[in-house]
Formats: sequence, C-alpha cells, structure tokens
Amino acid sequence: MKKYLFLSSMACLFLLQSCASGVWIWTKPSVNKTSYAPDKNKYEKNYIVGTPKTVFIGQEIIKIKQYKQHRGVSIEHFSSDNILAIDAKYRLTDYEIKSESNKQYQPNETLNIAGEIYYLIKLLDTNKTQWGVFVSADGLVFRKAIYSYDWEMIFFPGTITFKPDNFKFSVKTTIIDEGATPAPISFEIIYTGKNDISLNFTYREFTAEDLARPAFFQNLTYQANAKQIRFKDFVIQIHNVSNEQITYTIIEDGLKYPPDQAAE
Repeated sequence: MKKYLFLSSMACLFLLQSCASGVWIWTKPSVNKTSYAPDKNKYEKNYIVGTPKTVFIGQEIIKIKQYKQHRGVSIEHFSSDNILAIDAKYRLTDYEIKSESNKQYQPNETLNIAGEIYYLIKLLDTNKTQWGVFVSADGLVFRKAIYSYDWEMIFFPGTITFKPDNFKFSVKTTIIDEGATPAPISFEIIYTGKNDISLNFTYREFTAEDLARPAFFQNLTYQANAKQIRFKDFVIQIHNVSNEQITYTIIEDGLKYPPDQAAE
C-alpha cells in the first residue's frame, strides 16, 4: 500500500512538473526598433475634389501621377502610469516579473511571432534576472510568452498570468518617411471637344518614365447634354461646355490617400 502511494505521488509530481514546465524556443532577437508599413499609394493630381476647374480643348481635365510611399514607424519608448505584474511558473520555480510605473522603456530589439512583429522591453524578476516582454506597436502585451535574456530563448510557460488584465503601454513613435517611387502606370483624361451629338474625351496611360504606352488609350463618348459623367471611379459634374472649353468639378475619384491636393 505504501509503495502504491509512493508511486502515485511520484506520478502526480511528474505530471505537475510537466504541465507547469512549458516550452522553450531558442531564438535571438533582431537589433531593430523600426517596422515598415506596407507601401501606400500617393497621388499627384491636377485638380482638387469638389473645386470647379476650367480647361481648354486638348488639355487634361484629369492628370494623375501615382507613387508608392515608403514609410516606417520607429518606437521611441513605451511607458505606463501603472505597474504590469507577471507571474510565471517553470517546473517548481515561480517567477515574479514587474514593470515600473512612469518609466520609459526604449526597445532596441524585435522578434517575429506568428508573422507579427513584437518589440522587446526588459523587465526584472525578484532575483534581478532580465526578462523580455513582447509588446506590439500599439502597446498591447503578448500574453502567452516571455523572453529569457540569459538563455536567449522564448519561454511559453505552462502557467502565466498578467495583471491587470486591461494593461496597455503608451507608445511614443516617430514616422520615418523614406520617400516615394513612381508606380508603373499613371494616367490622364483629355478634353477633345463637343459636337451636336456627343461630349468627347480621351483616356491615356503612361509609364513611370512619362512615356505614353502604345495602345493604352481609349476614346470616351458621352451625350452632348450630359450634366454628370462617370469613368471608372471618377464622377465628374459638368457646369458649362463648348467646343473650346469645359468647366467641371470632380465629385469623386476613389483615391483616398493622401488628402486631395492639386499639383503645382
């Protein structure tokens, strides 16, 4: 009976240690605090949405050059008025890790977890051992793992808690604008005149080097008395029109970034 109780106790202890041990994954963080956002479209336009404009025959009512805007976000520091307390267990060892209130944590390292970039900030446990906490660019803490600087490993403990539950770091960021490069295609719509039957335009596309692409043009024909016309995402209100000039307003263009600004 005593032997049975001893074996049962050992089995329970083994299961307890296994459940609480967790998983260690070796990895070394990148020395980097800048993440890069996906390229966004930037447009140089010859009009302002909602503002009337007059052009003569042969001139562009719409001319748009498209660019790819390259931007990065640099995290200057994380901070919080509150204290984040982390309790983790490894085998029979308990770790108590805490942040400090009103302290600025400057991350210089990042790690990719499941396709998402996290910034590492260093915190100390009760034994003054350095641990890394994973924080997203918006200040949210990754709650499944911590990082051991001693072992250079990500630790997914069997037991880990973060308090308070609603804790979030404040984030101070700097936008790094690395300029823009021309997109492969830009385009224009040219006013080509009016007759008794139709209102006429020509659509043309251009390469990044401002060269007209052969066969990439289209003649556009609308009713001569049209007060509003549409082409692709463009909605154009017609105010006055003759065979010499046209006065119009771009109502919609479908181009959301950046804010509308006429090209100089």
